[in-house]
Amino acid sequence: MINSCRKQYQGNQSVMKQIEEFSMNYDENKAAEWYSKDIFLFRLLNRALRTENIDIIYKFRFFIADLHRQLDKMHR
Repeated sequence: MINSCRKQYQGNQSVMKQIEEFSMNYDENKAAEWYSKDIFLFRLLNRALRTENIDIIYKFRFFIADLHRQLDKMHR
């Protein structure tokens, strides 16, 4: 997933910085927090879901699963 994001945004230093921050600090228990930030993750994943881009959705599957688990916990 991270490598795919790096390829997508190569040349965009501000987004590359966000990707590196995500890569170094991601915690599966904070998936909703990361998703709610106005960063590459939200834009890229939402675009993939809206356009039903299965390749990107597949690459994000671990993040999507973490997000689902966290949202499920929050609603219990």
